[in-house]
Amino acid sequence: MMRRIMPAVALLALSCAAPATTLDPAGEALRRAVEALAEEPAIRDEGVTDFRLISNFYSGRDFRPAWTDPRRIDVLMSLLRDADLEGLRPEDYHLRRLESLLALPADGHGQAERLAERDILLTDALARYAFHLRFGKVDPSQLDAAWNLSRQLGDISPVEFLADTVAAPDLRAAVQPDYFSGPAYAAYRQTLADYRRVRDAGGWPAIPDGPTLKPGMEDARVPDLRRYLAATGDLRDGDLPAANEPARYDAATEAAVRRFQARHALDVDGAVGRDTLAAMNTPVQARIDQLRVNMERLRWVFRDLEDDFLIVNIAGFKALLVEDGQIAWTTRVVVGRPYRQTPVFQSTMTYLVFNPTWTVPPTILRKDVLPRVRADIGYLANQHMEVIDSTGRPVDPATVDWSGGSIPYQIRQKPGPWNSMGLVKFMFPNEHFVFLHDTPNKELFGKADRTFSSGCIRTERPLELAERLLAGQEDWNADSIRALVASGETKTVVLERPLTVMLMYWTVGFDANWQPVFYRDVYDRDGRVLEALDAPFRFRPPEGYEDAVR
Repeated sequence: MMRRIMPAVALLALSCAAPATTLDPAGEALRRAVEALAEEPAIRDEGVTDFRLISNFYSGRDFRPAWTDPRRIDVLMSLLRDADLEGLRPEDYHLRRLESLLALPADGHGQAERLAERDILLTDALARYAFHLRFGKVDPSQLDAAWNLSRQLGDISPVEFLADTVAAPDLRAAVQPDYFSGPAYAAYRQTLADYRRVRDAGGWPAIPDGPTLKPGMEDARVPDLRRYLAATGDLRDGDLPAANEPARYDAATEAAVRRFQARHALDVDGAVGRDTLAAMNTPVQARIDQLRVNMERLRWVFRDLEDDFLIVNIAGFKALLVEDGQIAWTTRVVVGRPYRQTPVFQSTMTYLVFNPTWTVPPTILRKDVLPRVRADIGYLANQHMEVIDSTGRPVDPATVDWSGGSIPYQIRQKPGPWNSMGLVKFMFPNEHFVFLHDTPNKELFGKADRTFSSGCIRTERPLELAERLLAGQEDWNADSIRALVASGETKTVVLERPLTVMLMYWTVGFDANWQPVFYRDVYDRDGRVLEALDAPFRFRPPEGYEDAVR
């Protein structure tokens, strides 16, 4: 019943909005085609993204065709054909049907109807493509319940945005968001093109299994290794092996292996062991897919960015502080274990706590601390922990019944170099109770895979970050921070300039020379994004869309 009522309501809305002037044949054909979408939202079996958007767009222009200039049509068709350069699928934008309609003769029976259908599909293709470039084809909130970034256009409605884009003097410039001109997206785009050329040329050679290859060794696999490193660009031009030692693992090959290892977030030891060999034998198509997935993730985030923010790449184990739009500082981080994943979300850092105490969270208390205390009551003293009641008063551990599944108390670790939070923590309130903090376990930063926490982010150089965040704030500088830390006093410092914090997940990044760095998909998230990216497009209205499109 509802399916029959909705088209009728939509038709009534159209009739109320219809212009009082008489339409010419092209306008009449376009009006009929738009109204027909209320019954069946498709043109020649090509589904239209949203009937309300199309109907409001055309009624707002008195059903005048939007695509009468062949040059503008050519520009749009060029953008759609090249959608794969952005890691998107041209077939999501009615490309084949449009090419078929554009190839039909300009006159003959049904010309007005064909032109109306073509006009609607061109408009719908533009709407889809422009939206995908700004927000991504894939809705991240469908993949991750913690996702809290907006997918809205802001003050402008979808109909206004579409009308402005169609009317823009430079259609190509109007479609491309600001991030297109940035170095990060340009690097993704160029790397995707480079890897596709490698694939089209036959890919790179596989390297057979065998013992770990080390510098100075003679091994029949070394020529394959050199060919591989030349294909990936890690072996530099002119680095030829000695004519009488083609199978010797020489210094030039070792340097190339080290470059490869650095670009794949591996232990940089110059030896081709199990992990390095596995990374080398990853098919080039898998790297292409990885690039496409991460270009999509960039589209989710890289719009309306502030000049200053802190971003954590969970998969890359790295935090970056951006100031005035430029990367000003970076550090290595430790993130959550695969079974206690650091969530992806955005928040605002508002204060720092120096010499913090640490109240053990319920999950860690239940899974980690209580079993250890039951095994050895001395564990609490060894870890500088105390039992406290609901008023914050200490409780003698000997008086607590540890045998049950839980206790009616909290366990708190005293401040000091042993504290799990280290010397400072950076707070950005969120429902996950996740934040950045120092750690006494500095040795973990030297490992390639740094998934060791229970969800929070441990930072390698926290006092440097504190100094940068408090720069210009009265009474705070490097000396005063060191003095406070040395005093052992627990002190909260509110930031005069709150800072946006984004916890993100990218498995491809870039080094200082804009060379690609491939990270391991530690949380196994790439596959779901790729699956959604490769699936036929299905429109899911973002939050607030229903009101905005009216």
